[in-house]
Amino acid sequence: MLQLSYDPLWKTLDDHGLHHVDLIRQGIITSAALKKLERDEAVSLKVVGQLCEGLGVSVEQVIEFKSV
Repeated sequence: MLQLSYDPLWKTLDDHGLHHVDLIRQGIITSAALKKLERDEAVSLKVVGQLCEGLGVSVEQVIEFKSV
């Protein structure tokens, strides 16, 4: 079974000197989307795309699937 993880996103934010809330402040995603991300819940591909575009990164730097 695979488990969704946004660990790459948190590392990417850290590498850019940003905090979770900066995603909302910069208008990249909504607060509802951030709450889902923080709980490792599924978000739409649109949100993943917004993160990639807003941060200038690839999808691999936002999301991964881990075997459990």
